[in-house]
Amino acid sequence: FSNLGEAPSPFREDLREEGLKSAAYFPLFSKGKMLGVIVVTSHTGHTFTSREIKFLSAAGKEVGISVENALLYERTLSAYEELKNAQEQLIHSEKLASLGKMSAIFAHEINNPLAAILTYAKLITKILGKPEVNIQQRLPDILKYLDTVQHETARCGEIVKNLLTFARQSAPKIEGNSVNEIIETAIPLVSHESQLKGSDVVTDIPG
Repeated sequence: FSNLGEAPSPFREDLREEGLKSAAYFPLFSKGKMLGVIVVTSHTGHTFTSREIKFLSAAGKEVGISVENALLYERTLSAYEELKNAQEQLIHSEKLASLGKMSAIFAHEINNPLAAILTYAKLITKILGKPEVNIQQRLPDILKYLDTVQHETARCGEIVKNLLTFARQSAPKIEGNSVNEIIETAIPLVSHESQLKGSDVVTDIPG
């Protein structure tokens, strides 16, 4: 509009307040959809030539494509963040479900060494509680029982440590691991339950 009196009424007064004399409006198009408008203004009276209008129209299309790409990138980034959060929640839920199942196994596993500790502690108490017992003669038995108590206590500690390691919230860390070591760590957690069912766990792990 070389004459701002011809400008659309919503913008006419704003343009005059800025001291502008002429203005040209060019829509921003992308894929047949108008995304906005570019306004080119001048403080001096200027009649836009057909060449200028052609150039600004082409620029409007290019800017429209750029704006559309920027919006698409933002939507893609937002969708990625939502997917990432959903994945983290799913992993957390699955971990909690696995933790519930593992807790039942750990409770069963830790009950076995605790029962052994209680049994051998009672045996030692019974031996020491009899005044007629010769302590020196029974000392090998007492030491054997104490060694068993020590072994089963250490086993309890290892089971609890494995449970805490499994339950601990930490950032994922990808690194190389020995499959053999993982198998050897996992086997004791299930071997006692298998033995109670009359099965023996036999391992033959290649190097």
